[in-house]
Amino acid sequence: MMDDLTFLEEGKFTRIDKAVREKALELTSKKGDQEKVSAISKFILSNLKMRPFDLSIFRKRTGSKIFESGFSTGCSDTALVFIVLSRASGIPTRYVETLLEDWLTGKIPENPVEGHIFVDVRLNGRWFAYEPLRGFTPNNQYVLMGRPYCEVGKGLDFSEIYPKTEGGYTNKPINLQSIGPLKKLKDSNYRKIC
Repeated sequence: MMDDLTFLEEGKFTRIDKAVREKALELTSKKGDQEKVSAISKFILSNLKMRPFDLSIFRKRTGSKIFESGFSTGCSDTALVFIVLSRASGIPTRYVETLLEDWLTGKIPENPVEGHIFVDVRLNGRWFAYEPLRGFTPNNQYVLMGRPYCEVGKGLDFSEIYPKTEGGYTNKPINLQSIGPLKKLKDSNYRKIC
């Protein structure tokens, strides 16, 4: 159950290895929590090179492996690196799966999936919506470049997402490691939840 998690735990794709722990300590030692979050984002912006999306490795690498490779092919990769560095620094961090509202409602042309990965960080006892490359989101909403996204669910990583419902979250996580389950969500009740 999601309420039982502190979001400092490791998930299947958010295992923290020695290299990540060492970098987290180097980046965040003697800093307050908000400074830690900022230092991690700055590090990712400067050191994680962006490459074109690659379906052959989409959601197949752990946060530690992405960190060690030095490259990201999209928001899932970037979020995983942010999560492992944050959790290794003592910042509770949730993986947040979202779908673009306009895609869900059919306002934009049909594409396989139009979504984005955000994270929630816990600071001073409260959760805040955060985009790892851009910072805190406006009004604590899942918005990127003025475009609203609809939350699908939260979890330790994409292999353990607790789907959002009208009344909260389900008690059992699902695996969103591939694009197939994400495509099916368009026909589900997520349009009503947005």
